[in-house]
Amino acid sequence: MLDKIPPSQRAGIDSQTAANNAKDYLSDKHASHVKPHSKGGSNDPNNIRWENGKDNMARGDKTMTSQEQMRLNAKYHFDNLTGAVKAGLQAAPIGAAVGAVTTVPFSLLTHGLRVVRGEISAQEAATAKRNTPRFYFVHLLILYFAVL
Repeated sequence: MLDKIPPSQRAGIDSQTAANNAKDYLSDKHASHVKPHSKGGSNDPNNIRWENGKDNMARGDKTMTSQEQMRLNAKYHFDNLTGAVKAGLQAAPIGAAVGAVTTVPFSLLTHGLRVVRGEISAQEAATAKRNTPRFYFVHLLILYFAVL
C-alpha cells in the first residue's frame, strides 16, 4: 500500500520526515476498493486506491467507475509533481549555500595561482566579480525567488 502513495509524498530528508510526509498525505484519505467486498472484491493492493474520504463514503458499496479510476490516477500524478516541486523549492536555498561554500576554495585557488603566474594582480584577484561564489549565490537567490 505504501507504493500507492506518490513517491514525492513519502520522501523526506530522514525517516521521520518521510513518515510525517506520508502521514500528512494520508490524513484525509481512505483506502478505497475498486471493487467492493460486497461485489466480490478483495483486499489485494491492485483493488485498492487512496482516495478522498468523502468521495469514498459517497460511493458506498458501488464499484468504482473507470472515470473515477482515471481521476484518481491523474490526482496521483499531480500530487507527485506538486510534492516534487515543493521539495525542490525547500532544497534550493540549501543547495545554493552548499554550492557557494564548496566553490570558495576553488575560486581562491584559481585566483591565487593566477596571481603567482603574474596573469592578474592581487588587487584584481581581490575584486574579481565573475566566477566568485558571491556572484553565483546572488544569481541562485534571484532564480529561487523568481520561481516563488
